[in-house]
Amino acid sequence: MLPGRAYQLYFPPSRRRPHLPGYSYAASTRQVRVESGFGVEHTLTVKVTGPPCGQVDFRFRDGRAFALRLASRDNTAANHPPEVLYADCPEFSADYRIAGRNERLPMRPGRGYRIYFPPTRRYPELSGFSYRTTDARVRPHFQFAERHSLTVRVAGPLCGTVEVRFEDGRAFTIQLAEQDAAGREGELPRKAPGC
Repeated sequence: MLPGRAYQLYFPPSRRRPHLPGYSYAASTRQVRVESGFGVEHTLTVKVTGPPCGQVDFRFRDGRAFALRLASRDNTAANHPPEVLYADCPEFSADYRIAGRNERLPMRPGRGYRIYFPPTRRYPELSGFSYRTTDARVRPHFQFAERHSLTVRVAGPLCGTVEVRFEDGRAFTIQLAEQDAAGREGELPRKAPGC
């Protein structure tokens, strides 16, 4: 859905559910704001504002649930594939998409990267993490970008490494290199060239 635009959501009645029950919602970040209310019979009016990719999870008292996500386009006039709707979102714009299975990520010193961790049933969100460097001159800066991604910038000499371990056991290593592998699909290099 487009930020700031009001949408009418229709929920067809059934014998089992002849009316819309009360509902609650939770936004993905504090910047996401929701205006909602019941419209005509079986209709919910919703307007969401916030940053691209912000999400709101709705739950009716009868157990039904749905999610709305802010996008650069909507599907009201034409169907767009997810990579077009959510082009600005981490799952499509990240430099690296990893599972946290001890991947080695080559990165150029001083450049910012976004790392996306696809959510799974076992790992629905990122947990806290710790890191250690192999060289005192290696200085990483991490920031949670949203529930499933981190931004990172590392300064230091070529071949320096940062080992990152999440509280849930996932891990990866950053190795400073002249060339990165950002955006490349497939197998990541085991070691940066020249290290």
